[in-house]
Amino acid sequence: MKIGIVTCGDYWNYGNRLQNFALKYIIETHHSREVISIIGEQQTRGRKKLSGIQGLLRLFSINKRQRLMAKAKRGIKFLEFSNIYLNEQHFSDEVEEIIVGSDQVWNPTWLSDKEFEYFLLNPYVGIKKISYAASIGVKTLDKKHQQFMKK
Repeated sequence: MKIGIVTCGDYWNYGNRLQNFALKYIIETHHSREVISIIGEQQTRGRKKLSGIQGLLRLFSINKRQRLMAKAKRGIKFLEFSNIYLNEQHFSDEVEEIIVGSDQVWNPTWLSDKEFEYFLLNPYVGIKKISYAASIGVKTLDKKHQQFMKK
């Protein structure tokens, strides 16, 4: 039985990747379950950005090119870490439980409506859903996002 983790797809953030790794590690070692990190739109966009950055670098000044190259190298390292340790895959029918978290996965200022629905796990029907240290990251929600949360 597989457990899927849905989290922010941030290939630039140490905390995000380490939280994802720690959750995966605890589940695998203490519950003997296979864990996959589900690739969503954020990860797909991040992977495309990393693959396209080097071609764009020729358009910038040397100073800006060096900063962008450093950022790209960092992102590539995170992507390599994710590929090796996080078992990132697209969702499959083999996933029987799904965990959302941790971090500000429900922050409406960062997400489109479609992403907000995704992080509320609305696309996943008939699967046990678990929230692990998921947060909103804002003091109040507007009416539209309150309705999303009530579903």
